Amino acid sequence: MPRFIYIPPGAGAAGPAGPKSGPPFTFSTSLTDANPGIGKFQLSAADINGADFLYIHTTTNDGYDMTEDFNVYEVGGRLYFEQSVGNKRATFQITSIEFKTTYWKIGIIRISGVNFIVGSYVLTYFDAAETRTYENLSDPDLPEAGANPGMAIILNNVSGNPGGQKCLAVSDGTVYGVIGRAVLEHDNETHALVFPNTGLAWTASNVGGLVKLTSSAAHGLTGGMCDGKASLHIGTASTGFGLYDLLPITTVISTTEIQTSFPWPGGTPANPLITEVGVTAQLKPTKTPPLKANSRIIIDANYIASGSNQKTVIVKLGGNDIFTPSVITT
Repeated sequence: MPRFIYIPPGAGAAGPAGPKSGPPFTFSTSLTDANPGIGKFQLSAADINGADFLYIHTTTNDGYDMTEDFNVYEVGGRLYFEQSVGNKRATFQITSIEFKTTYWKIGIIRISGVNFIVGSYVLTYFDAAETRTYENLSDPDLPEAGANPGMAIILNNVSGNPGGQKCLAVSDGTVYGVIGRAVLEHDNETHALVFPNTGLAWTASNVGGLVKLTSSAAHGLTGGMCDGKASLHIGTASTGFGLYDLLPITTVISTTEIQTSFPWPGGTPANPLITEVGVTAQLKPTKTPPLKANSRIIIDANYIASGSNQKTVIVKLGGNDIFTPSVITT
């Protein structure tokens, strides 16, 4: 007699991620104040930074009538668009609302995000009460995330860094998570560092309200390399000089004197502790908000080694190396 043995199936490979939930609309590149067509939306400018209005049809691209939804939208609320399949996102604050028979003309100000491309996006609305504005995640007036699950807020500066920018964040019942892409730091500057000889003691004097440095022996720097181009780095804080301060070099006066454009700190500053040759210089410390699983940090920067010897660049997160390219040699 034959026997039948049941063999349970093994776990199959995970399938592709499906489209995100929410009312779907298709982006149109038209820029006119006109009916964008059923299921479509468009802006008044190609760049979302310059767009003052959003034109969106009453009906979604899957046939749902949004009239009742749009009727509760209010000035001060937030619109959040995210690609149905993809990772492009944008958040806007509503400044005005006007119904124009078959579509809505909504005044907007960009809060965060990138330019749209043609394709499907899902829309989420947060009313004005849900989207109060706070300075950053350390704002003492920020309601506790644990007591306010689902609360949406606007952060003027997501990270608290000098170059941080606005973004939308929502409480998951434990912490506030940033929605979409957020700019933690926007420097857009060039920093050129030079490192003097080792074993030097430095003193600072006030010359016309700016710091002049004098070293105890030859510093090894030259005007051609430094004048108006490079900065010295403070590796250890002392009175009058903060950790990671940069002292831009105006003129290498002599083998022991350097004039900088760093403002005189006032009072009686301590001897500045300048980072020397061979010592690691932390150039750009930055802070990040809590990150969700599968979050990505994008560092958009260039590094050029100049002068003699070898240089290395390391990016750390929480004290751990996360980017350690090969030694850069000139």
